[in-house]
Amino acid sequence: MTRLLAVVLLFVGHGGASRDATANEMEATMRLFYWYYPQDASHVEHYVQLQDLVEAADCSIHFTGFRAEKPEFAGISASVLSPVIIRQAKQGDFALLLNADGQPHSQGSGNDMERIVRSLSTGHISTDIDESTWGKIKELFQ
Repeated sequence: MTRLLAVVLLFVGHGGASRDATANEMEATMRLFYWYYPQDASHVEHYVQLQDLVEAADCSIHFTGFRAEKPEFAGISASVLSPVIIRQAKQGDFALLLNADGQPHSQGSGNDMERIVRSLSTGHISTDIDESTWGKIKELFQ
């Protein structure tokens, strides 16, 4: 009987660990919010471009678009929502990128955020530098 109870507890404990792992994976996702006016062609262009960049990004980013005429702030902690962020969201063409902890990583126009998302997804950049270049750099710092 105690052996059966131990097996059941082990199974239940393992199931809980799986749920925690899934929750941690979801928490590890950055969140990008974009407020726009659908009547403004440049805002719609930024919305589509950001959505495409997020889908193609190497890093995990969840994208949400909101209409600026009725700004919503679902999924954003009240501690993050400053009067400046609310005012900029109401003006439209404003993006806010939150890190996995829900804290602001970057904010700016749709154009600014396109550059930021591109830089996040590029990862490491490798260059070809031959040994003679390293020797010259070493000499500079001696």
